Amino acid sequence: MTYKSTVWILSLILLLAACESENAWKALPAGTEIAKKMSPNSLYSASVFAGELKGEYMVHINEAATGILVSNSQISAPIGYHQHLITLIWEPSGKSIDVKIDHDFGERNVVHKIKVGK
Repeated sequence: MTYKSTVWILSLILLLAACESENAWKALPAGTEIAKKMSPNSLYSASVFAGELKGEYMVHINEAATGILVSNSQISAPIGYHQHLITLIWEPSGKSIDVKIDHDFGERNVVHKIKVGK
């Protein structure tokens, strides 16, 4: 095999690997509810919805009794090899929630702290 053909084959392999990693998983349609959890004091409910772009999400915190939106945040995480795994972890007081996004097989999770209200 010549040097020129070896370089061409390696370039093709790298290009295919890059394309595969970008398309390793498909984002859910925008507006799809991905996760939901009630606060420990049962006053609020947090929901995470798929955003317009892959890796973007909207977090809504609503009053549980009335459904009134009290907090709205846009968050994101890097695109990894697998679909994002989202975990909601309320602070015991119910004043904030951590939205943990696993994008790299648990190696480098992204955590966004969202406070209730503004």
